Amino acid sequence: MFYGTWYIYEVQATAFKKDAARFFWNFRCRLTETPVFLQPVWPIYVEKPYAIRYRANQLFMHIRGKSDITTKIYPETHQVSFWCPNEKSQVISLSCKSRQQLVSVGRSKALQYTYLWKEKMDETASIPVIEVTDKKDNRIGTGFQYLLPEGGLLNISSPFDGIVIVLKNGIIFDKRHLMGGYSLELDNIQVGVEIKVFQGLDLVWSVYYEHKQYSLMPDETTILKTLDALGGKVIPVTRSICFSVNQLKNYPKLKRWVYKRIKIGYIPEEALRYLRRFLIDAKLKQ
Repeated sequence: MFYGTWYIYEVQATAFKKDAARFFWNFRCRLTETPVFLQPVWPIYVEKPYAIRYRANQLFMHIRGKSDITTKIYPETHQVSFWCPNEKSQVISLSCKSRQQLVSVGRSKALQYTYLWKEKMDETASIPVIEVTDKKDNRIGTGFQYLLPEGGLLNISSPFDGIVIVLKNGIIFDKRHLMGGYSLELDNIQVGVEIKVFQGLDLVWSVYYEHKQYSLMPDETTILKTLDALGGKVIPVTRSICFSVNQLKNYPKLKRWVYKRIKIGYIPEEALRYLRRFLIDAKLKQ
């Protein structure tokens, strides 16, 4: 019995010319300078093979291809197209009423397609890896610190690029680029210095050095009045605030206040500093 041998080849056109077009046409393939490409733009989504998961009533997609490209949606829904200035791509707006829809893009037949899945987005991203150490390689945690690092030195490293902003008494006086895989040394760390590490637009690590103030723990009512009175710039709620809720078992009213801020998504910066200071004091007195 004879068994045949199969070979798989990958062929790529390096130039858009007649001979190349004829070769692909023999295989019922059309050669084009602008291959079809389908890319979601908004809202935030999770992309999996042949499926896009999102949560919105409207979806914007960027489609690359000339004017002979057609977009079909099933089940059908209202769509609006906006051609880009180069006339080689367009942005379409889709009304998303069904939980599952199919989007196909092509000329005489579908060249690209994907399924749209409208559902709750409950994924959480992992906490970025930021390592901050002192002169003796002791790791420095985020939040308020009462002891200055030895020699006033800190080393910051991360596998990804970022920006390090150094503030003194609330005023930015240094800004440095953090290169992924390399260590950045900061010196002259003093009381009143605050360090923030950003990756993209996310604040992933911060520390504030201040004098230790020994005092009796205030009651819950006083804490809430102080928090409500504090203002300053409003900033987004960070992961550290969410994690701090576990430390408020003995403070139910304060716990509800923090949950309210998490739900709103924003918190006054001065209130956040006071809350972090209170959590550190409460932990030290346990």
